[in-house]
Amino acid sequence: MNNDGQSSYKDLIIESDNNIDLKEIFCALARNKKFIFQFTLLTVLLGGIYAIKTKRIWEGEFQIVIDQENEKTSLISGGLSSLANLKRSQDKLQTQVGILKSPLILSEVFEFVKNEKSLSSKKQSKSLLFRKWKKSSLNIGLEKGTSILTLKYRDNEKNLILPVLNKISESYQKYSGRKKSREIELSKRFFKN
Repeated sequence: MNNDGQSSYKDLIIESDNNIDLKEIFCALARNKKFIFQFTLLTVLLGGIYAIKTKRIWEGEFQIVIDQENEKTSLISGGLSSLANLKRSQDKLQTQVGILKSPLILSEVFEFVKNEKSLSSKKQSKSLLFRKWKKSSLNIGLEKGTSILTLKYRDNEKNLILPVLNKISESYQKYSGRKKSREIELSKRFFKN
């Protein structure tokens, strides 16, 4: 054989390796149809049982804008002082988020949830701890690069979502009102003295 004969023989071998024999695949599937049917049936049954047993989790969310004081001064001043003001502004923002996540604000809401859950099942409400509840049910964080706080609440009882979100909103508003009234009171004392 010459060079052309050898190259065509190699091409033929490569071409036959690239072809898929569908007849062999169908025969293999037909031979194993009992196993495939059993495996499929078992998977569907286990998936159905899992779907029925799994409790649904409901979620609600809202957003609030955290008031940033002295924001204008950081934008007006220039150079290194503006960077320092920006850093202080971010620190104040993170502090406010920390306060809004704290038991100071959320304890009334936690007690409400605990009472509501105790009405439905005694076992669950006794083991409910603030940290565990906050970690599993609340997701509180700032939107990247903004002072917008997003709060998400998850629970397996759908009828608790809106009342809890309303209570959290009320607690945040009370805190904000207390802070502003305290600032006004301090300003009055300052001007009086």
